[in-house]
Amino acid sequence: MISALVLDGLKKGAHSFLFLFGLWYRNKKVPLILRRFDDLEKAVRKLKEELVMKIVPEFIVDPEELNAEINERNSEVNNVMVYNLKESNSQSRNERILHDKAKVVKILDIIDIKKDVIEKIIRVGKKGTKRRPMKIVLSNSGIARTVLRNKSEIMESYGEDISVGPD
Repeated sequence: MISALVLDGLKKGAHSFLFLFGLWYRNKKVPLILRRFDDLEKAVRKLKEELVMKIVPEFIVDPEELNAEINERNSEVNNVMVYNLKESNSQSRNERILHDKAKVVKILDIIDIKKDVIEKIIRVGKKGTKRRPMKIVLSNSGIARTVLRNKSEIMESYGEDISVGPD
């Protein structure tokens, strides 16, 4: 093929020969360059996949575990914790519940929130010599946020040395 180009180049002059030789040289090199480029793309893709496989497993979470975590967090946004609130000494469970409810109603009255927003009141932990924290489950997260925003007013006005915080 080169010999044909050389002869043709000699016939048409040096300028034409150089032009034809350049085309031949480029045409011969372009496929090699394209093949090399494809090889490099494949190598980069493989390296990216290897990198992802090394990093991603740390962040992969079981969908059921994720749903449980989301549900738990969503349920906690309605909750408020009250610490150091005096407990009833009564032996009757119902009397202790009524005592705790009266304390919570008194706390909510300070910031003008009605008692019907209370869904559940729970003392957290084992009964002993220390005062157990009280978890107050409210009907929605907006009310819980209102209580938390006004916690300084509640702690100042309540009369006992209590503290209020998120669950």
